[in-house]
Amino acid sequence: MSIFKPFERDADKFAVVGEKLMKNYLYLSDELRNPDAVAHILHSVFYRRDCEAYELGEMGGFLSFHGIIPGHKCLMMIKIWNTKLWKPSAVKEARQIFADFVSRSRVKRISIETADHHMVKLGQIFGFHVEGIKEMDFKWDGELYDRYILACIPKEE
Repeated sequence: MSIFKPFERDADKFAVVGEKLMKNYLYLSDELRNPDAVAHILHSVFYRRDCEAYELGEMGGFLSFHGIIPGHKCLMMIKIWNTKLWKPSAVKEARQIFADFVSRSRVKRISIETADHHMVKLGQIFGFHVEGIKEMDFKWDGELYDRYILACIPKEE
């Protein structure tokens, strides 16, 4: 049984994602943790044609590919707030979604930016490596954090 499913774009789901983005540790920087900025982020990520998104369980998180330029590059975002769902079977399924996306889109580069070291480790599951660090670039509750720039260059098959 699949734990991931295509993300359905509806107001209830956006309300959940918006709340999680604003409140969860290191998900959004202080300047973006307000309803208007979150609405803009949700719209610019999920409502674009160049976005492919998947829901983890019943809104336990999501995996998205956005800013997709087929044959070139995209951005990836993964947020998990129900960590009980992140079991070996979910990891395996997420890796398959990743591989299928790369095959379909033929992207040569996928990027992630995060201040959360847990997300760095999560990115490494998919083959990402730290490409650079923007020191003291991310502010959360007034405290400064480094932002990690991760990249994955998928292998040609």
